[in-house]
Amino acid sequence: MAERIVVVAPTPPAVEGVEWRKTPACTHGEVLLLHPQSPPPRGPCRWARVPHRSLLPRVVELVAGGADPGDAVLQAALDAVREALDYEPAWSARGLSPPRRPPPIQVWGNVYHDTGGPREAARLEAEGADAIVYGGRPGGCDGYLEGLKQAVEEAGVPVLADPGGCAGPVEVYEAGAAGYMSITLETAGRVPEWLRSMMAFIVIPDGTPRDPSARAAMLVEAEETLLSMGYSRIVLDPVAQPLVSPGLLPSLAAAMEASKTVESPIMLGLENAYELLDADTHAAIAVLVALAAEAGVSIVLVGEHSWKSRGAVLEAKTAAALVGAALKLGTPPKDYPVRLLPWKGKGRDYP
Repeated sequence: MAERIVVVAPTPPAVEGVEWRKTPACTHGEVLLLHPQSPPPRGPCRWARVPHRSLLPRVVELVAGGADPGDAVLQAALDAVREALDYEPAWSARGLSPPRRPPPIQVWGNVYHDTGGPREAARLEAEGADAIVYGGRPGGCDGYLEGLKQAVEEAGVPVLADPGGCAGPVEVYEAGAAGYMSITLETAGRVPEWLRSMMAFIVIPDGTPRDPSARAAMLVEAEETLLSMGYSRIVLDPVAQPLVSPGLLPSLAAAMEASKTVESPIMLGLENAYELLDADTHAAIAVLVALAAEAGVSIVLVGEHSWKSRGAVLEAKTAAALVGAALKLGTPPKDYPVRLLPWKGKGRDYP
């Protein structure tokens, strides 16, 4: 005889095929699925806590199929993480296929050719970067294009160029780059017309006004203008600035406002925030990724240029998986099988 599935919660669940009660008393032949704050059941039955109400339908399905209640909860949470990775890309350019809006959230790893080059690009790829941004610095351009070509040849993910004056759009395209950072309305006309639809272009506002509405309006205008000029693979970057002074919040607010209007993906560079903050990166990056996703950002740019930021790409990927699942099911980013708790746990129940 099949076990009866009973949901113990303050209010009835909107799930077919289950019974409901407010108290966790049970008998043989029942499986209790408990509200997170419900006390342990009284009686001889199998049971498990379901951390999020939105997981209930999948948990019930698995338990009805014979799964152990605890295993069913874990499987449902894992399914949510996997489902958050499924998306229709905004466009594709040499393998670069970003989501228009989260979830998921892509993580692009930022490297500089004179402080790591292709070797650093390979390391960040191994940490899980969805793409590599290969940067140059004014005054240190020797070998930039050669390093970019090597990174493109060796990488298993798309490589974008951020030459910093070391090369132009045509040169980086011929080197195999999937994208070019960064252009403005002022510089967009200098890109040859034949190239404008061939790779991705990251667009930044002309200046960074503190007023979020003004910055968002610049992004909206830039998208409209560039599309009319023949650009078809655009990523908008509101330009993140350091916390407190001059402040990150205007960038987030501009992204949120622009995301209501624009069709292009939005990217936010997180390095200015966590590199200029004397706090450990794993928690800082988790919060930054969550805030970026709330603002409609589907790409975060992360680098590891200081000792304290080592591992930042892996931390951002972990945070992206956690936040993506939370967005998918409409829950807080907790109680999924993805965590950034290296120093503190959640109590005795969570080793």
